[in-house]
Amino acid sequence: MLVRTGEIARVRDRGSWGDYAGGPAPGLGLASVDWLARHEVAALAADTWGMEVRPNETEDVMQPLHIILIVHMGMWIGEIFDLETLADGCAEDGVYEFMFCGPPLPFTRAVGSPLNPMAIT
Repeated sequence: MLVRTGEIARVRDRGSWGDYAGGPAPGLGLASVDWLARHEVAALAADTWGMEVRPNETEDVMQPLHIILIVHMGMWIGEIFDLETLADGCAEDGVYEFMFCGPPLPFTRAVGSPLNPMAIT
């Protein structure tokens, strides 16, 4: 599932990344967990730096949604996806379904990797 909040477009329009990384951000909250589980979402990516709403909804845990999704649900997550061109293409032809492929770099002993994401219509 890809979530476009418009954050990438906002910083481009503003002409500055400013507080994009680390500042307040739109995103998914803890209330989304039940929906994600019910719909058996296997992977989730967003156009924000942290994918979840900031400031965090808990005072004692930074990025609580990451803990729930990655640790407890085994979900793959992606951040800082530029979804603007994809959104424009979908709106243009009215088709919002595509095959997503995001092959990681072949690191060993790592917990994450940059991707070369592709949406194939």
